[in-house]
Amino acid sequence: MSRTDRGIAPLRASVRAAVVLARHRACSREGPATHPRGIINWAIDHYSAVVEKLILNLPEGLLSRYVRLTKAMLEFGPNLGMPHTRAMGGGLFELRLTGKDGITRVLWCATVGQRIVMLHGFIKKSEQTPLQELRVARARLLEVKGS
Repeated sequence: MSRTDRGIAPLRASVRAAVVLARHRACSREGPATHPRGIINWAIDHYSAVVEKLILNLPEGLLSRYVRLTKAMLEFGPNLGMPHTRAMGGGLFELRLTGKDGITRVLWCATVGQRIVMLHGFIKKSEQTPLQELRVARARLLEVKGS
C-alpha cells in the first residue's frame, strides 16, 4: 500500500460511516421501512448532534464496529444480545463497542414505532459504567419517552 493510500483509507471509512448515519436519519424521518420479505425494519435516530458527532469521531475500528452493529439492529431489531447489547434497566440499553482502540459504550432506548434512539456515548475507562454517564442517559431517556 502506498503512502497516499494509507491516508485515504481512514477518509473512506469516515465517508462510509457518514453515509450510514445519513441513511439512519432518513429512516427516522420516513419512519420504519418495510423489508421486501414483509419484515418491519427499525429506524435509528440520535438524541442530538453532539451524540452523532461523538460517534463519527470514534477511532476507525470502533466506528466500523458501530456501523456493523447498527446495520444489524436496523434489520433484525435492537435485541442483539450479549456481547453486543446489554440491558441497563428501566428501558435503557448499551451498545458495547470494543476494539484495539479501546472500549466505547453508546446508551440507547427503543421507542414506539420501531425507533432506536442513541442517547449518550462515552469512552469507557473503568470496569463499571460511571454513574454520571448513566444519569445523563436516564435523563435523556425520560425526555425521549415523555415526548
